[in-house]
Amino acid sequence: MMLSAVKHTTHTVKFWILENFVSPQHRHILSIISSKYKFEYEFCRYNWPSWMNQEDQRQRLFWGYKILFLDVMFPNNLKRVIYVDADDV
Repeated sequence: MMLSAVKHTTHTVKFWILENFVSPQHRHILSIISSKYKFEYEFCRYNWPSWMNQEDQRQRLFWGYKILFLDVMFPNNLKRVIYVDADDV
């Protein structure tokens, strides 16, 4: 999915990846393919707010991040954000 996004645009592509859920193997692969295919990436983290009930089901935690927090996780000056969930690939 990442390589397809890079190959089908003339614009600079940067991926923000939720740090909480990335395996060590994926971190290693990202450094290799980002150099080879010339895209940027950054890990981001957003801690679950203390005023909300703590979610203990992993799937519901993912849903919470993508529904509730995407607007506060990224810089305000972005023109476009495309959210792709791991199960969409």
